[in-house]
This record gives sequence, structure tokens and C-alpha cells, in this order.
Amino acid sequence: VGCGGFKRLNSASACIKRMWVDEAWRGKGIGRHLLTLLENQAKDLGYSVVKLETNRLLHEAIQLYRSQGYQEVSPFVDTCGEIVGMLKLLGTKSRSAGQGYQTSPQQRAFCSLEELA
Repeated sequence: VGCGGFKRLNSASACIKRMWVDEAWRGKGIGRHLLTLLENQAKDLGYSVVKLETNRLLHEAIQLYRSQGYQEVSPFVDTCGEIVGMLKLLGTKSRSAGQGYQTSPQQRAFCSLEELA
């Protein structure tokens, strides 16, 4: 149905990577739900900032990220204008870093939405 992950950038920041929803499941709110799950897990692990990059041509993805509070920033790598960098402040963490999870901030944490299938 969909997948996504994030990786540690530094002690305060994580980068959302590989967020994707199968075409047959798009438009059902799964991308928004997946993004919220990733943000909540990053926040629970102690991150206060999440960043991501997406292709400038993925208008639906950019619209989703903006609707969830992401601000456009410079891409992290010079890509000749093909990539949009985005950033969101997560605010106060809800519990101490790593509590309740088997993964460390150095590991990638993946969420799966197979239960929605």
C-alpha cells in the first residue's frame, strides 16, 4: 500500500526518505497518514526538525507537504532546480528519545501501511 522511512541527520534533525503510496491507493489519505506516522515516530525519538526533498514535478506531494506545515527551503544538494527542499519543526517531543522503540536514532525507521490493505 505504502512505505516511508527517515534517517538521522544530526541530533535534532531527521530526513524523511522514500515516502511512496501505490497508485491504486492514492487519494485515500494514506500519504497524509504515513507522513503523520513518520513525524510522530521522529518526534518520539527526540527529533525536533524533519526535512525532506521531492521532485519539483510532484505537485501532489508538494501540496501534501505544504498542507502539513512544511516550508520550502533550499535543497540539501545542488540539483539544477529539479528538487524542492522542505522543512517542518516538530515542536516539543512527547517522550524521551527512543522510549518504546527498538530502533536507535542512527537506524532508519520504516512504517508500513499493509494493515490498511
